[in-house]
Amino acid sequence: MLHKAKTGTSMARRLTFCKLDYDVTVSITNVCTALLKDFRGPDGGDNDGPASFELPQCVEQANTLSGYCGHELMDMPALRALFNENLDMSMLAHLNMALLEPYRDNDS
Repeated sequence: MLHKAKTGTSMARRLTFCKLDYDVTVSITNVCTALLKDFRGPDGGDNDGPASFELPQCVEQANTLSGYCGHELMDMPALRALFNENLDMSMLAHLNMALLEPYRDNDS
């Protein structure tokens, strides 16, 4: 879609903004995946991986960005499919945050 949009148009600007959001979200998600793979649990000791509260914070950061793209797409009917995909991604991120809530450090 981005390649077909004319440079300098509102649609091109909004799609570029969304592409940047998605690229950063993928990067953060990769960091979260690495945190999850390194996590050893509370009995593993301080040197055996990240603290349990780091993963919920990571997932929350990934979810924050999806709202920016969705806001840019709200009033563009031609991009409705992308808007719906953005909503789906946000719902999955909220589900992930809910599943990780027991591990959240309330002091952070």
